[in-house]
Amino acid sequence: MADPFLLLLSFIPVGFLIVWARRPPVRPIPATMLATALAVVLAAGKFLFHGRHMAVADIVMQVLGALLGALLAWRLAHRQAQDPPDDHTRRESFQQASSTFLGRSGPVNG
Repeated sequence: MADPFLLLLSFIPVGFLIVWARRPPVRPIPATMLATALAVVLAAGKFLFHGRHMAVADIVMQVLGALLGALLAWRLAHRQAQDPPDDHTRRESFQQASSTFLGRSGPVNG
């Protein structure tokens, strides 16, 4: 059996991306059900390889990770929908992030 914490972490992005893949965002429960189907298919695929086995605990941890990711994405989507930034705020945020990434201080001209 793999480390349960790693299994949980591995499916957080799966749940997050399932919710964010569509507009309007997918609700957390259907996203978690889709991630559950993916976890079951991956576990069933282990039977194709000699010496591999599946464990129900692995699937449970992956499903919990997907649920956590889906809930995070759902909350973030609703927060953005309630307070959408205007174009000027987006531009300033992008300039600040790019100047931080590039190691520049002060405003970015362009």
